Amino acid sequence: MKGLTERFLEEVGEDLAFFNTGAGNTFNPIIFLVSTLALTVLASFNSKTLVSLLIILFSFTFIIVFNPSSFKLWLKVILFTFTWTLLVSLPLIASYWVNQFRWFSAGEHLSSTEIKSFLMKPTTASAVFTSMLLAGGGGSFIMGLSAVKAPKEIVRALSSTLVFIPILTKDACRMLAAREARIIKKSVPLSWKILSTVVGDLILRGFERAERINRAVSARTFGDNIEGQVLNVGALDAILLLSTTLILTIYFIF
Repeated sequence: MKGLTERFLEEVGEDLAFFNTGAGNTFNPIIFLVSTLALTVLASFNSKTLVSLLIILFSFTFIIVFNPSSFKLWLKVILFTFTWTLLVSLPLIASYWVNQFRWFSAGEHLSSTEIKSFLMKPTTASAVFTSMLLAGGGGSFIMGLSAVKAPKEIVRALSSTLVFIPILTKDACRMLAAREARIIKKSVPLSWKILSTVVGDLILRGFERAERINRAVSARTFGDNIEGQVLNVGALDAILLLSTTLILTIYFIF
């Protein structure tokens, strides 16, 4: 039976591998990049419940229409983000209820609206960013950065990361399985010791893997060939642009 760490690494690798390819939908790179960043930034700083619900509704509709097969993956990312955000905010929630019932003074505390906003922001941002990548793929995002003349170092680093992390997680899973197979009697302290030894080997192997992947990506990159695609605006781009504009308009009006 696989351990929690190994299952987590496998899930991360599979998710990022899918983000790298997407569902094969062809979006205008600039419109895709601007819409993704605009909605993600808005979700991260927005404190209005209506706008947060609209962004989640947009993300849900977007993933159902353009890539329904990955709905389960999208839901996993949202639940994972919400769970960790809830764990981090437990002291804030406890402080709020202590002061609410006046059991004793817990010092300054956030209001219920602020706590709700604290929970909604990362969840909403992860929902919209994940849905966009699952529908359009990381390639559309990278092409958008190239189209707006982003520094080549940033573009290459992001493209290499999308390729490298799934490979790195597979290496980590294989190394964990190999070390755990040599344990006669398993225990939690021993498992943590094994995990710590994997980290050092993984860093060394990561440098070697990263160098090989960087050379492979460089060898297959003959220049930017997206100028002809940037000006093409199709029906998918119009829907995406109108949806983004509508959400931003509602945010500034209400």
